[in-house]
Amino acid sequence: MARQCPPGTTAYTIKAGDTFYRLAQEYKTTVAAISAANPNVNPNALQVGQVICIPREPTHPACPEKNYYTVKSGDTLYKIARTFKLSVDDLEEANPSIDPNRLRVGQVICIPLAVPPAVCPEGTSAYTIKAGDTFYNLAVRFNTTADAIASANPGLNSEALLIGQTICIPGNTAPAPAPDQTEKSATANPEVNTCPTGTFSYTVKAGDTFYSLAQRYRTTTDAIIRANPGINPNSLQLGQTICIPGPLSTPTPPVTACPSGSTSHTIQAGDTLYALAQAYDTTVQAITSANSGLDPNNLQVGRKICIPGTPPPVTPAAACPSGSTTYTLRAGDLLYNLAQRYNTTVEAIINANPGLNPNLLRVGQRICIPPTPSVPAPPTGPCPGASYTIQAGDTVYALAQEYNTTIAEILAANPGLDPDRLRIGQRICLPGTAAGGTLREETAPETFHGDFAEAISCTIGTFAYTIRSGDTLYLLAQKYRTTVDAILRANPGINPNALQIGQSLCIPGSAPTSCPTGTSAYIVQSGDTLYSLAQAHQTSVDAIVQANPDLDPNRLQIGQSICIPGTAQPQPPAACPDGSSAYNVQPGDTLYALAQRFNTSVNAILRVNPGLDANALQIGQSICVPGQILRPCADGDERYTIQAGDTLNTIARRFNTTFEAILLENPGLQPDRLRIGEQICIPKRRLIYTNRQFGVVLLYPAGWQRVSDERYEGSSGFFQVSAAGSGITSLEEMCRNEAFQNLKPYGSNPTVNRTTVDGQEACSILPSSDQPAEMKQQAAVIVRYPRPVEISGQTYNFFVLWADRNHLNGLAATLEFLSS
Repeated sequence: MARQCPPGTTAYTIKAGDTFYRLAQEYKTTVAAISAANPNVNPNALQVGQVICIPREPTHPACPEKNYYTVKSGDTLYKIARTFKLSVDDLEEANPSIDPNRLRVGQVICIPLAVPPAVCPEGTSAYTIKAGDTFYNLAVRFNTTADAIASANPGLNSEALLIGQTICIPGNTAPAPAPDQTEKSATANPEVNTCPTGTFSYTVKAGDTFYSLAQRYRTTTDAIIRANPGINPNSLQLGQTICIPGPLSTPTPPVTACPSGSTSHTIQAGDTLYALAQAYDTTVQAITSANSGLDPNNLQVGRKICIPGTPPPVTPAAACPSGSTTYTLRAGDLLYNLAQRYNTTVEAIINANPGLNPNLLRVGQRICIPPTPSVPAPPTGPCPGASYTIQAGDTVYALAQEYNTTIAEILAANPGLDPDRLRIGQRICLPGTAAGGTLREETAPETFHGDFAEAISCTIGTFAYTIRSGDTLYLLAQKYRTTVDAILRANPGINPNALQIGQSLCIPGSAPTSCPTGTSAYIVQSGDTLYSLAQAHQTSVDAIVQANPDLDPNRLQIGQSICIPGTAQPQPPAACPDGSSAYNVQPGDTLYALAQRFNTSVNAILRVNPGLDANALQIGQSICVPGQILRPCADGDERYTIQAGDTLNTIARRFNTTFEAILLENPGLQPDRLRIGEQICIPKRRLIYTNRQFGVVLLYPAGWQRVSDERYEGSSGFFQVSAAGSGITSLEEMCRNEAFQNLKPYGSNPTVNRTTVDGQEACSILPSSDQPAEMKQQAAVIVRYPRPVEISGQTYNFFVLWADRNHLNGLAATLEFLSS
């Protein structure tokens, strides 16, 4: 029988690694509160599967403009962002403690004021929204109509006004006096007199705790608890009425004057004593000593305290240049976030504020926000697809993925487009399969009815899928080689935490192949060949060809679904013994080569892999290697150690990157076989490399520097490009000539594998273990051009990509040929 938890708490089942401290951090409560809710539970002897009760305290995040929103059934961050004309990034930034994939009905979040002030046309006046404003009462106050206000503010949602937002009011008539909306300063509520004699009623406000109220009204926490039987002190609600012992009195007065040598400071949202000590060049202890009774763990917004030392410099309000806007910095502001919010750049903000130190921003400091750069004109001429307006967070790579096209095709359809400098509001042409499709900005949320029996209409580049028992968006993303974000974009309005059996949704990509009995579906990945698949699945190339009668073995496509006969890949060992690390076998690996690479011996590898057949290693097979394997990370990337419960999607969200970017930076990483303690590289931003002479585009690590037009390198690797094969038409001959040169740049026995890149036949060349050290693990991919290119009067049939072995597959996976 399930455990019944008292009101104000929720049942929780203990998982491996749980502690009261970790649960208190996760559920925004305290160890003491969890212990009190579970009097018979030993916190030092928790059992996996044990059910305990967790106090739940609805928290209200710091919100400068007090624009709070209560989550409703069916809400997602994407849906809320669209309602308030924000980006999901704006919402996550304003609510750092929420889990975007686990919104709860009734949860309170902050809606940031993340839109630039309106520039009002002639005949209208700017107005700043206040609490309680609606189009109707503004129309009455300014002697106009709600329709006229709506017309003066195109695109503004009258049901989603934000306090502090600037709108345009038609006419220039002074408004009638507005009703007093000032919040009453009295904290007590004497009119509600339902409290027993000797107490008075009080309405709970944001940030209140029994401890802070006891301090304020000179009583004790125990006395407040006794005066409010049945009320959970760890689950106070905004607006809740409680009883405070003692006579109705003025609370402890705030600091009115600070002693000489100290400065008065008003607590603002986000303040901590540590941050204030840093800002005022003092210590936490000095601040605490100067403010008797101050609780450093329960600072109250609006309270005045005394800070020893001199105040931080605040830039005086200076006139901003014409066309720019004065902005007052708030807690949490960064120049990068402001640049995103106001559609400008960090460099432009710094240039508009000479002397500004971007690493020493001060709350209350006034800076100038430069005007929004002019949006580049849309491409001229006919668009071979659909027109699209750039939105916050868009990249050419993401658009190519979402609309089933390529970076090369987008660049070809938009001459002069700078893929690294897209502007919000800029209109571009999305070619190919986007034509006639439904673009994201025009997609209406899907409505489901009844038992979801009716099939939905999915856009081009997606296919319909019916939810089954046990499905989650993460598992579907894994199964169909896409991402949770891509599925959410294809299904606006869907609640990922409330999938229903029988519900239909759209999955990006092509529909999987229906495979006959005795075979299983497989999604082709970068670097796959029929030979490597036959090896990995213990079958033969002929058997795969027979199971796929329409398959062209020389033109495998990444994401293509095929049928594989026979058994699946070997399972990894349950766990690697202490002192060893997991490794996934890659093309060309031998135990001897691995022993050389990881400074161990063949016998040592065999000892930690009992039963391993040294002569039958399989690509993708997971084995244990003695010692700690450290993956080489690109410049600026961050090394991360896998922890219990991690998935690539949760790691990607934590570090603000993508599932695909992590895979690209960690060649050979198996996302469904992560091991606790395994170290991976967390990638930073990727840049787009375009070479129109060679007709290619690819993505490379942002930390790498240009050496020449053809070569980029960093401390973790390099790449170089060229065209080759003038007079050679055979791919086999071209690959053999490159791999087995007299100087042996790939060693004496390199491995040559056939593959496909961007739909073109190709080969990869991997060095043998005796490759000269000065070659820096150079490997290569040679790809047949879709059409031969002509350079300086010579015609070339092949494109060559050289790179270090660790980055070759990741770079090749992003390679695309430009349309001529």
